[in-house]
Amino acid sequence: MVTVAGFPSTFYALLILTGIFLSLALSIFVRKYLVSSQLKKRKHLLSKAGDALLIFSDSGDDGLLGYFDHKADMADLICSIAAPLSSAYLTNIVNLYQKLGFLKKDIRALYRYNLRYKVSALIRLRALKLDLPDQMWARLLKDRNDAFRWSALEYLVSIKGAAALPWIIWYFWEYPASPLGMTKHIFASWLQLAYQDASLILEIFDNRRMLRVILEVLAIYPVYHSQDIIINVLRKYPDPEIIIAGLAAIKVQFSDDSLEFISYFLNHPNPQIRKEAMKCLQEIDIDKSYDFLSQAILDPDYDVRFIAVQIILSSGLAGRALLNEISGEPMHPCYNILMRSQKINIELQKESA
Repeated sequence: MVTVAGFPSTFYALLILTGIFLSLALSIFVRKYLVSSQLKKRKHLLSKAGDALLIFSDSGDDGLLGYFDHKADMADLICSIAAPLSSAYLTNIVNLYQKLGFLKKDIRALYRYNLRYKVSALIRLRALKLDLPDQMWARLLKDRNDAFRWSALEYLVSIKGAAALPWIIWYFWEYPASPLGMTKHIFASWLQLAYQDASLILEIFDNRRMLRVILEVLAIYPVYHSQDIIINVLRKYPDPEIIIAGLAAIKVQFSDDSLEFISYFLNHPNPQIRKEAMKCLQEIDIDKSYDFLSQAILDPDYDVRFIAVQIILSSGLAGRALLNEISGEPMHPCYNILMRSQKINIELQKESA
């Protein structure tokens, strides 16, 4: 074995390796300590900055700017505080955001090709409830990324409310094959902000797909006093999908005045349309729908007969004559439906007792 001054060479090798490992361990420990210290300092700074921001939003005192810095997480902090506030309380916060240079950076980011930067900037600007110049809206709504375009359109609707209608019309003329779910979402968002203008979109759009989407949204978010407009649409477009969507929208605001119009669809050759029209009768007194129900229980379509029986059962004594007619004839088209429904009702009453 080779030795150096009486010591084996392996001893020196182990000594050198031990020194290397100790150095690495020490450097890792120091690095973690410094990072932890910086994070604590950063957290404390953000906390102080958040307090200062709340004071600044009330006073607009530029002397508080010393609590802020220009790093990205500060921009996110400002926007997170601004997000739940109404527009009336955001003036000073937006001024601060601009003075720190964040607004300029976000505007620049919207013109970049990197999607992550664009989305982050869009989220921050929306939190500040900032309206953008028309030229910029046009650019955002023509972005090559579908998801980003939808986010921009949703942002625009939330900011402009009723005034967003021209943009919505342009967008769906430009992109007529937009995903159905997102199309419904945009119209639902707009209707909740501009319900008084609901009739406008039914009169403007002549695209069958868009009309069906709007009618389906009106069935979820009803706009009262719009049933006359809906009826006019159904008269103009005899398409089964539009009729079914329109009847569902009429049902949520159905009145006796609509019964005469609905009666035409109760005898429609399409069973799906007859079924949707039958659902409208659930909203009025059975005395006014008795004649239609007495015909519906003989309908060749099972679903139509089933809905008719459910309406009769829910009417109590008012529908007793029709129930007696069905229960007294085992060969009646609705006999099995009635027996099954009554059995289910009895079981439900036992469970609730």
